[in-house]
Amino acid sequence: MTGTVEKFIKMNDGIAIPVIGLGTFQGNYDYTSVHDIVVKAVKTAIDLGYRHFDTALVYDTEAAVGEAVRDKIQEGVVRREELFIVTKLWCNSHGKENVVPALHESLRKLGMDYVDLFLIHWPVAFKSGSGLLPKDANGQIILDDDMDFTDTWQGMVECRKLGLAHSIGISNFNEKQIKRLVESTDVLPSLIQIEVNPFFSNDKIVSLCQQLGITVACYSPLGKPGRPWKKDNDPFISTDVTLNEIAKVHKKTPMQVSLRFLLQKGLVVIPKSNSYDHIKENTDVFDFQLTHKEMNSIDENCSCHNFKVLYLKELIGHSKEYPFNED
Repeated sequence: MTGTVEKFIKMNDGIAIPVIGLGTFQGNYDYTSVHDIVVKAVKTAIDLGYRHFDTALVYDTEAAVGEAVRDKIQEGVVRREELFIVTKLWCNSHGKENVVPALHESLRKLGMDYVDLFLIHWPVAFKSGSGLLPKDANGQIILDDDMDFTDTWQGMVECRKLGLAHSIGISNFNEKQIKRLVESTDVLPSLIQIEVNPFFSNDKIVSLCQQLGITVACYSPLGKPGRPWKKDNDPFISTDVTLNEIAKVHKKTPMQVSLRFLLQKGLVVIPKSNSYDHIKENTDVFDFQLTHKEMNSIDENCSCHNFKVLYLKELIGHSKEYPFNED
């Protein structure tokens, strides 16, 4: 852990990823997005200096990200090679033979020839060919638990060989799943995307991946404060005493302190916002440094909550590969 934070981290494949990205999931768990809102947010972020954008097929934001990027390229604000675009393989395309076609579909929506990073979104496989959320007569997701994500990974490797994805990785895998995947392949994931924030340190997976040389990116780095299922007694970064005390010292917001805390741990952060002020605020974290005492204080007073935001147990909890049973 160091106080110095660079704006890029070099992954194990030699490719550099910007340490701050813009998340584009709009929080609609029926998986529908508001196209124009995302276009505006991405354009705003590009103007403010963001170069890393996170999307996924299931978010229904790939087309919006692609439109915003094309507009800004046409305006001369940015070049494609300066951007780092991430998308993800959805659970209904885990068959090895389905991975490349699934990425082609994402590229079609993005209007791009390649993505910079392609992730397996979840280790859980759905029945293929029946839509994004195939359900039985009882409304339960139809799984394909005979599908092995190590076979899916072979399809991911093919995407990289074809130049459709410059880097490949995983998301929402637990320790056992990470170890099994790594043991099955000569191609190490470049990055894992998992939930990490001051209230949920996810230390075991972070430590394992850092030992393996796998870069860790944090989704919900601010604890997803707008989540519809929040409760009054949940911990919130904006009102946390420790984070606010440290923020006052540095003349920053508790949200900026939280992002800086994660960055100083060597992690990539992907905060999501549609607000100009918040998008700007989330990137103004390179002009101050947390002391060892402040870092330890956050570890001791915030991480003790062990408060995880995202489980999706009702959706995929019946899968043998559901990753959070160990939490």
